[in-house]
Amino acid sequence: MPEPWWGWTPEAGPLHSVALNLSPAPGGKLQTRPCVACAMACIGSDSYSAAMLSGALRSHLAPTERWHYSRRYLPLMKALAAADADIAPDTRHHLSIELAPFHDRVSNARFLSLHPDHLVAHVLKFAADAATHIVAPSPDKSLSSLKNIVIVRAALSKIRAFAADCITEDKVSVNPHGVPPLEVDTFRLVDPELKDVTFVCMSGARNYLPPTDYIKKVISNKQ
Repeated sequence: MPEPWWGWTPEAGPLHSVALNLSPAPGGKLQTRPCVACAMACIGSDSYSAAMLSGALRSHLAPTERWHYSRRYLPLMKALAAADADIAPDTRHHLSIELAPFHDRVSNARFLSLHPDHLVAHVLKFAADAATHIVAPSPDKSLSSLKNIVIVRAALSKIRAFAADCITEDKVSVNPHGVPPLEVDTFRLVDPELKDVTFVCMSGARNYLPPTDYIKKVISNKQ
């Protein structure tokens, strides 16, 4: 898999946020298998997680690191009102997971249609399990946390297409009269061990997260 997930590993310390993305953008030369293998060889390991933990992948794919940091981790920490001192300088405390990990639409469409069981077991449940380990980014007990929340940057219809029998859906109107209307789709897994985890689906806005105030209302609504 060229980019199954990005950021946090258990050895890196606490986890502050989990985001589920539809798929990565088209990759360049540095994203090819030989170039990624070369980056892993620099630390003498063929382990993706070891290369992430060491920083080799963050250094090799600096634009990818900046994308996940600036478009996922940082906006979520700002929405939680985390102090600058409590926000890591990289994605070590954030986990981004890709529904379809390839860097081209044809491969991703094929992957999504052919592997529904894999997507439920190794993507949705992986994200949900990780979310149960989330802690607040600050020791301040009054600060909000994203524990048991997965931020999904894809339309609910994309999830329903392969997991309709494995989820229960709900729609939460955060502020239906706002501009834009602050409505989000949410779902949970039909799994007794992960039933407390809420997936919050957002779509549109060219793959950015919504403004900070929007995220704050979503988080407040789900806690």
